Amino acid sequence: MAQGQKYTSEIGSAIWPHLNEPDTRFNSDGEYNTKLTLPAETKLVKMVQDMLKAEFNKPLPNRPWQLPYEADDNGDFVFKFKSSYAPYFFDSRGKLLQAEDVPLLRSGSKLRIGGKMNAYEVSGRQGVSIKLSRIQIVEVGEAEGGFDDLGEGYIAEAAPQTQQPDFDDDDADF
Repeated sequence: MAQGQKYTSEIGSAIWPHLNEPDTRFNSDGEYNTKLTLPAETKLVKMVQDMLKAEFNKPLPNRPWQLPYEADDNGDFVFKFKSSYAPYFFDSRGKLLQAEDVPLLRSGSKLRIGGKMNAYEVSGRQGVSIKLSRIQIVEVGEAEGGFDDLGEGYIAEAAPQTQQPDFDDDDADF
């Protein structure tokens, strides 16, 4: 297998990103990952296809190549990016951010992702994996879930204050 090829994506919209902290749902060691919706004319599709053709020439019989993307209903592509290591984060001007300055990235965040892609062959399956190593934050996604005021129904009241017991100074053990 050839060495990995560097890439930088176009600006895309993140879907369920686990970039601030690793996702441990299916991997106890944790994995940084996100899906990114990219426009139909993205150069990454051609890079993946060229790598597959250079490495394997054509798919094995009855075994389609494992692709790191799929087409969505709009004709755009949804790419899967992942890494075992925490990525470096940059702001929209290319300035490296310290870990404590990285905002919480949610679905809808506009990002550019860079790293390396590698061809692989495992258990009779051939494909390309895309590893992320750096992320440029173009726009932070907003939290979802706001509702309109219905004007009626349940209205939350201020939580009752818990009463603190009265202590005499003589009862204090400390």
